[in-house]
Amino acid sequence: MKLPTGFIGQLSAQAQELKIVVIKGEVSLTTEGQKDVALAAASFINASGTVQYQLSANEQTLLYMRTNGQYQFNQ
Repeated sequence: MKLPTGFIGQLSAQAQELKIVVIKGEVSLTTEGQKDVALAAASFINASGTVQYQLSANEQTLLYMRTNGQYQFNQ
């Protein structure tokens, strides 16, 4: 998934497995009630169940995402 410079969006997923790896760039990730977490290249997150993330990128960013469930990505 390629995020353009200045991207702001939301990722919602319901899955037993959700993995996101930052291949290039940096993405800021926020979950409800949590602080922003900056993920640089080679960073990753693992999640399961129902999740919602707010994503933003100040530079062009390339993500690899793998899931075994449904997801929705909105800008």
